[in-house]
Amino acid sequence: MDDEHNLNEDATINTDNAAGSQPDEKDEKDENDENDDDDAHMGTNLDSPAADNRFTPAGASTQPPSTPITIPQGQSIFANPPSLGLMRERLFEINDTIEFSAQDFERYWPFIDNVWIRNRAASTSKETNSVTEWYQCRLRKANDRTPYVPRPTPEGKVGRKKRVRENVSCEMTLRVVRIEGATTSYRILRGGAKDVKHSHDLDYVDGVKRNSGIMDTARREGIKGYQPSSTFHRMWAEPEKMLEAGGKFLKISDCRNVTMTWRNENPDVVLKVHDGFASRVSTGPKPRNTTTPSTTPHATAYQSTMTPTKAAFPTPVLPQDTLQYPRHARDFLEPYLPPLTKTTSTAPHVTLTYASSLDSRIALAPGLRTALSGPEAKAMTHYLRYRHDAILVGVRTALIDNPALNCRLEGAGGYGGKASANQPRPIIVDPHARLVIHPDMRMLQMVKQGKAKGPWIIIASNTSPHPVAVRILKAHHGEYIKVHYGYHPGEPAGFDWPSIFGILHNEGIKSVMVEGGGCVLSDLLRGQHSSLISSVIVTVAPTFLGKGGVPVSPDPRFDTQGQPMATRLREVKWQAMGQDDVIMCGKIGGVQPGGVQPPAASGNGLLDGPEEFSQQAVANGPAAAEQAGASNAPAP
Repeated sequence: MDDEHNLNEDATINTDNAAGSQPDEKDEKDENDENDDDDAHMGTNLDSPAADNRFTPAGASTQPPSTPITIPQGQSIFANPPSLGLMRERLFEINDTIEFSAQDFERYWPFIDNVWIRNRAASTSKETNSVTEWYQCRLRKANDRTPYVPRPTPEGKVGRKKRVRENVSCEMTLRVVRIEGATTSYRILRGGAKDVKHSHDLDYVDGVKRNSGIMDTARREGIKGYQPSSTFHRMWAEPEKMLEAGGKFLKISDCRNVTMTWRNENPDVVLKVHDGFASRVSTGPKPRNTTTPSTTPHATAYQSTMTPTKAAFPTPVLPQDTLQYPRHARDFLEPYLPPLTKTTSTAPHVTLTYASSLDSRIALAPGLRTALSGPEAKAMTHYLRYRHDAILVGVRTALIDNPALNCRLEGAGGYGGKASANQPRPIIVDPHARLVIHPDMRMLQMVKQGKAKGPWIIIASNTSPHPVAVRILKAHHGEYIKVHYGYHPGEPAGFDWPSIFGILHNEGIKSVMVEGGGCVLSDLLRGQHSSLISSVIVTVAPTFLGKGGVPVSPDPRFDTQGQPMATRLREVKWQAMGQDDVIMCGKIGGVQPGGVQPPAASGNGLLDGPEEFSQQAVANGPAAAEQAGASNAPAP
């Protein structure tokens, strides 16, 4: 191929300004001929000037690779149905009636759905047992549409450069008749007069919007873990299939956007490249030549003689308050954390975690912030935040501590991670909207700096927050959420926790980390709510805070005979953390009918030394343990 057609990764083809790209008489005849066959449309040689002219309809651009690559047989990434290019032309022009089986309709229609938009109206015929749906061209303009008036650019900001689409209007329509019977079939025919034709060609619509078929091909490749640029060039390694599928104007940004949901769900996946693909990271903006295409060879391409190279990304500068938590210290927490894979659970994974003194106090006095845990336990807390979708606290904690409620672990958003990846959503339970919302709050300051997500504040259904607070919260990507029928005046904490967690689960929150304060923790540990708790992780400090401290203790429970009952954790594990702290992990087991506790797991979950000693003490079974206990009992 001529050097004239070799482009940089950032360059685009613009044949209107390219030197030496004027079409000859034969090319003009091909473009004006309405009866071009499928070969003329879909099999054009990429090296010819005619191909360049057909690649660029008004306002669109594309980046074909510099050289075609031979793909081994059976390794195509495309799933194009037979004669796709010809069928796309037929479904675009609708010069005759087209009949499909249900299977064929599902195979071909996604490759032309960028042209047609379905109307809401549909008619059903009981006589013929059919349903007729009407479609119109995407470029058809409504008669009652008001002209677009751009918003004024705010003072101090630079207006975005937007390409104005040409004023193209099309009146083409079609009908899709679905006929039910022993087998379902589809009949596609023209919806209006036969002399009505598109005011544009198929290339123009492909440049305006990509069809679902070509985007699905990019999505299938992207969710395998490939870089968008590698996916783009891998698709162009099969130019014939790429062109017949309508991918002339596919961009790298399309390959990136179509996998954005998958990337958000799998932020820890390290993207890879296809064999033979080499990427070069741009060190800054490159000047564009507006008269002739660049003669520099394509920066990213498939080359059979090259081996994949790793891009040398610059090391990000981490904030000074970034925390580290070693990987070898994470294993003991794993059984008590939300699963890394998707589950079908209808409720979020709820983890209660807090730092406590030996007398089960979390603060010296109400309203007094008290530091209990050491730096190692603090880093562990941020790892727990890293693994949860949301952090939930009560309004008293938010008022007293003014917390940031973000994750400062390395790899989270704002701390070496992308955007808000692995940053939990702050949730504040504030039934009466007592929390004063102002831009100087630490939570909102973290949002401005890209180090946190906007907070959600849960209020009672009969509470109306101040309009200014609503505006400030929304400006920081936060929301007020009203819980209907959930607030019960006169009761501690007062909310219907199943409703709260159900609402959060419906909003995409699959795991919640409850950090405080004392009222919230104690209320969730009550018997009627403890079944909502998946696990409990407590940092125990070697400290007594005294009777005046803020306790974490649920209300007493009683069995059917009125006798008090104890709530015991199961699958308990203890782990030393730092010089002084001990981490206790456990799960809350349900109470069996009649008030009988479920059997405890074997072993007491202590560290290696005490656990080994304990197992030896009961080596001969429960009877021996009881006998040993009786022999050691004091004399009456």
